[in-house]
Amino acid sequence: MNRETLLSLLDSDGVFSEKLPGFEVREGQAAMLRDVLSAYENEETALIEAGTGTGKSLAYLIPALFWALDKGEPTVVATNTIALQEQLLQKDIPFLLETLGLELKAVLVKGMHNYVCLRKLHDGANEVPESLLNWSRSAKEGSRSELPVLPSHDLWEQIGAEAEGCTHAKCPHYKECFFFKARREAADAHLIIANHHLLFADLSLRQQNGNYGETCVLPPYHRLILDEAHHIEDVATEYFADKVSRRGLIHFLGRLLSDRSTGKLMALHKKLFEVYPDTGGEHELLDLLELTLPTSKRALVDQIHSTFELINQFARDQQKEEKLRFREGHLNHPFWVEMVQPAVQELIESGKGFLQAALLVEVHVKRDPILPGKCEGLLADIGGICNRLEGFLEVLSNFVFSPIEPTRVRWIEGEGHLITADLEIAPRLSEALFDRLPTAVLCSATLSTNTSFAFIRSRLGIGRAVEKIYDSPFDYSCQAMLSVPIDLPDPSHPQFTSRAASSIFEMIEASRGGAFVLFTSYQMLRNCEQILADKLLEKRYTLFCQGDDGRTALLENFRKTKRAVLFGTDSFWEGVDVVGEALRCVILVKLPFKVPSDPLFQARSEAIAEKGGSPFFDYSLPHAIVKFKQGFGRLIRNKEDRGCVVCLDSRLVKKGYGKQFLKSLPPCPHHFEISSSLASKLQKFYNTGARPKIL
Repeated sequence: MNRETLLSLLDSDGVFSEKLPGFEVREGQAAMLRDVLSAYENEETALIEAGTGTGKSLAYLIPALFWALDKGEPTVVATNTIALQEQLLQKDIPFLLETLGLELKAVLVKGMHNYVCLRKLHDGANEVPESLLNWSRSAKEGSRSELPVLPSHDLWEQIGAEAEGCTHAKCPHYKECFFFKARREAADAHLIIANHHLLFADLSLRQQNGNYGETCVLPPYHRLILDEAHHIEDVATEYFADKVSRRGLIHFLGRLLSDRSTGKLMALHKKLFEVYPDTGGEHELLDLLELTLPTSKRALVDQIHSTFELINQFARDQQKEEKLRFREGHLNHPFWVEMVQPAVQELIESGKGFLQAALLVEVHVKRDPILPGKCEGLLADIGGICNRLEGFLEVLSNFVFSPIEPTRVRWIEGEGHLITADLEIAPRLSEALFDRLPTAVLCSATLSTNTSFAFIRSRLGIGRAVEKIYDSPFDYSCQAMLSVPIDLPDPSHPQFTSRAASSIFEMIEASRGGAFVLFTSYQMLRNCEQILADKLLEKRYTLFCQGDDGRTALLENFRKTKRAVLFGTDSFWEGVDVVGEALRCVILVKLPFKVPSDPLFQARSEAIAEKGGSPFFDYSLPHAIVKFKQGFGRLIRNKEDRGCVVCLDSRLVKKGYGKQFLKSLPPCPHHFEISSSLASKLQKFYNTGARPKIL
């Protein structure tokens, strides 16, 4: 099918207008389709911002499907959220295949940890619920999400597949394995849907092995669509970071041997007595399983607790913030050198000793004439867990003893979490992704800052690229209004929270509920809840707060409750769709600047300053603008939606950089007045439905 025929699909008399109820011609959608097609034909990287309602998924799926049909090349479509994956697989792709009469294959690729392991399931059949065993016999994909009831964390660890313990073709259940069936399905797919995290897992393996032509985590590919692309830097940074924690170490030790006499080593102990019921305590494995390893494990857990208490004490003494950025001075601090390092060295030596003893189990099993054939799966699990623990010990050693690297950032957070992350992710992405793929299309509703892509290009290491911005087809001049109360103090002022709470109440009264109140900190959310909960209840508003229930449940209840108000933080600023009257007002309490004390933010800001740039204008401000656009975008989700966005941060008006925020928003009326005047403006907007005047 040629270019003109593809473009005609979106015409007013095209096939979609006949088959898709409510179809409307959208210029941005047709233009984006042309851009994506050109990126395929000309082997380009494209950066495309498509405003809410553009229909970007169809704009990139159509070229991807027809490229696969014509050239036989698959496309990987990577998203950040499950919700978008479900939309693509359950709605958009089936519609396109049916409407266009295409026999093409689209698959969702999940990580191994999402699947049930049949070997584990059958090995532990006596302890697994009968309903789960019955389900496994008829399950289509065998994934956790397919289960009628989600299993507990402990049960899933008992039956979930893991790369470390997988024996691949040696496994007796290899042919029936849900995970490998899924991988075989993906091998000849035309569209491969994955999340960003899985994409980076694939890139990491390809970099390590130098393998760019065969299957790793994903089948080989040359065409990539990155939707929700504004998340890429954060997801990549998180994925490639090294992490170790007290909780993680104790958790994996418990998977080998727990205080409840469970774990893989105890499963091996049980298997030993099944094979040799009359062993009478004489088998050479028994001393290891009953005495040496349990005693060693208990001592090791005590060491982990005492060592991480020293680390936590050091962090508390050095900084009162939740996160302590670890610098050269900390590495040479007397307490670190004299107390922490010796304790960590002793812990690492004890840990290696325990792991050596645990791995001796395999030596003893293989000496036995019967056990190897009975315990192959258990030995794989034990070896996999030991490898994970060995990796944790290596990360711990590097954090505590290695010189500070100029290209990486270390910090301590919470109760014993040690993290080391790349200062810049751009070189890795440039080398492994953008310089290697002939076609990469990055799209999002919020990809530019101040109508420029310079920020995201620099953060992701993208060289030459086609850049396009398509505004939303919605009429924001009629559907929305932005209001800023100019009489509130600066967010750093001690009275800001109490004054903001008063304004929040006034705006909720004006909209009669149906409001999202989006905060930048959980602490402020709870403070405002404490101030407003009784007043809202008295006025018959129902308040939902993030943390009181899961996100899905909160949204469900919000949608079906009249006069509802939802207080949310980070995860509610984006990826949340509430259409219609249920959401009439979005209140953004503060401009979403990153926390200045965050170690990664600090280090990246310093690096920009060292190169002569401006940390605020080159890094902090662009990040905040993208987040602000996401929050603003919660309000108008279709052409019928109508409502107000209120920002309680007067810096939007009083600071020069506020113009950059405003310039990045869709064109809509702005009102900058004192709180009491704004409340009446909102009421008039809601009551009349008339087009408000721009002041």
